[in-house]
Amino acid sequence: MTAPLETPSAGFGAAPADVDRFAQDLQARIGARLRHERGIRPEDLRALADSELQRQFDIEERRRIDRGAPPLGNEAELHIALAVTDRLFSYGPLQPFLDPGSGVSEINLIGCDAVWVTYVDGARERVPALFEADRDLVAWVERRARESGTHEYLWDFAHPILEMDLPNGDRLSAIREVAPRPVVAIRRHDLVTLATLDDLFSVGMVDAWARDFLAAAVRAKRNIVVSGGTSAGKTTVARALGNAIPRGERVVTVEDVAELRLEFFPDLHDQVVPLRRRPPNSDDRGEIPESTLAWAAQRQNADRVITGEVRGGVQIIPALMTMLLGNDGSMFTIHATSSDAALRKCQSYASIAPERWPHEESAWVIRDAVHLVVHVEFDRVANRRYVSSIRVVDGVQGNLVLTSEIYGRRPDGALGPTGGLDDALLADLRRAGYAAADEAA
Repeated sequence: MTAPLETPSAGFGAAPADVDRFAQDLQARIGARLRHERGIRPEDLRALADSELQRQFDIEERRRIDRGAPPLGNEAELHIALAVTDRLFSYGPLQPFLDPGSGVSEINLIGCDAVWVTYVDGARERVPALFEADRDLVAWVERRARESGTHEYLWDFAHPILEMDLPNGDRLSAIREVAPRPVVAIRRHDLVTLATLDDLFSVGMVDAWARDFLAAAVRAKRNIVVSGGTSAGKTTVARALGNAIPRGERVVTVEDVAELRLEFFPDLHDQVVPLRRRPPNSDDRGEIPESTLAWAAQRQNADRVITGEVRGGVQIIPALMTMLLGNDGSMFTIHATSSDAALRKCQSYASIAPERWPHEESAWVIRDAVHLVVHVEFDRVANRRYVSSIRVVDGVQGNLVLTSEIYGRRPDGALGPTGGLDDALLADLRRAGYAAADEAA
């Protein structure tokens, strides 16, 4: 059993901002404990949270004594404890499905009584009604929107579509008025059992060669594009790659939707600065796009800047320029049917971006910016997600980006290395401690 982290929080009082910061810190620490103590029962989570709360209160009292400050006091401690546990365990009838370690990946509701749950192994089942009436489901979502604490979220007749993060890092999408009944979809991010490359290896998402190669490529600060279809596991692989970044590096993430959540892993990272696009408010003002955040991230003394999912021309230029102009070791994800198609998709997006890059120009930028493409597939028949292909970028011919597949299906049908690594990449891998570099050649 691994002991809890001994690093104290940054200090807290009874203000809402302090409660939010402390709740997020506590959630990250619970996640760290869960990663080391697999199999903990959901009913034990509250006891774990209570013990972490008390331990943090003790640390805070020692800090206050050391600097001659007055004690926090029982009333303030009670206020913080109630606020934190409410934030972590206040999901009502959905709580069992949203607990860490529940094994749930998606929750879909059509009204109060048509509820479907999808598990991480791909199994899907219908569960009993979670609310007595549709109005209760609407009230549940409205409370989440009011108490988000990070943005002015509206969900009403004039704003029938809601996209927001839950405090635990999950993603909620809700629709009303334009559908016969309220519709809610929650996408969960497994921050416990699929957090690292070793975790992916343990469930068969990568084999030993791919795990060791990708870990070395991250340490060697190669720029990586992760591609795949819908629900293939792109974000899961990208998060595992991000968690392979050496602990001492300062990492800035830039996303439209917060999905990577590297800040939830204090046992793996010393410094993570998560930046997220701010949507416009109800008056259509105040938006801060990813392009602005990408340029701001370059001035944050970052060792790496990682962008999130690229879904069109608005995101592709900042993502490529981050790789080209910033420090190496960046990555982003993109929807594509194959590792080869991923870079063509990048060119297509660049051609419809505001900058309107022609294919020949984008080909040269991609050649200089991208080093590797990692493709993830979801076999729906076998309910299996896995890395099926790894490509290296070789050069440009006309308006085409030339690549070589170094990992994929071999003639015997098995997945494995296919050779073709160039000397420069091999040298980088050796410097990063990749023991199999000579074999890969």
